[in-house]
Parts: sequence; structure tokens; C-alpha cells
Amino acid sequence: MIKQNGNENKWKNTLHKFLNGFSYVMVFFYLFLSFILIFSNLFSDILIKYRYSAAALLFLYAIFRAFRIYKTQKEEIKDEE
Repeated sequence: MIKQNGNENKWKNTLHKFLNGFSYVMVFFYLFLSFILIFSNLFSDILIKYRYSAAALLFLYAIFRAFRIYKTQKEEIKDEE
């Protein structure tokens, strides 16, 4: 039973690290996509009227996600102490 709990903790820690990394990747993806919408004509034929508003929403969502990541990591550090 003790080994099984140790393996579960390792699995949870590995999963937690993966999800943290994935969260950072998604924040950069949202930022990248918002800059693509603003500075290129790649989606100009699809999003004629809403290109800039979609870019602004993606940018704001990326900032919101980054803030949430920061907040949860700050709470985890406080809980460890």
C-alpha cells in the first residue's frame, strides 16, 4: 500500500507539472493568435468585421489566463510553506 501511494503522488506531481506547462503554452498560443489577427491579413477574408475585436478578446483572455496561473502558483507556494 505504501508504494502505491508513492506512485500516485509521483503521477500527480508529473501530471501537475505537465498541466502547468500546457497552461503556459496555451497563453503563448492565445497571444500569438491575437498578434496574427492584428498584424497579418491571414484571416481577413473570414473575419472581415470582427478581426480586431476577436484579437482583442484573445489578448484579454491570454492576460486573464496568465493572471490565473500566477495566482494559483502563488497560492501553491504559500501552501507549501
